[in-house]
Amino acid sequence: MNQPDDERVRALAPGRQTNRLNRLRTFLHGQQANIATMFVVLAGLGLTWLLVLTETTGDPVSVNRAAFALISVLLLACERTPATWIRVGPAGVVTPL
Repeated sequence: MNQPDDERVRALAPGRQTNRLNRLRTFLHGQQANIATMFVVLAGLGLTWLLVLTETTGDPVSVNRAAFALISVLLLACERTPATWIRVGPAGVVTPL
């Protein structure tokens, strides 16, 4: 009779495949934070590139700098004044900014 060698039997054993998959799952589980961070970084870089591309190829837009400055100052004042904060029960406080 023709007997297969031990290496071939071990390679075909179902436990060996399960061990490989378990090691891969364990590795990926430990790398979830790294994978998520890389996704956020790449998405941020892509969106930043898209914003720069859009801003540099479009027509220049005039900005009312006085109105922008006034609204900025008012938002900062509201941020510092507790009377303008929204209280959401046990969830906490929401401020204008």
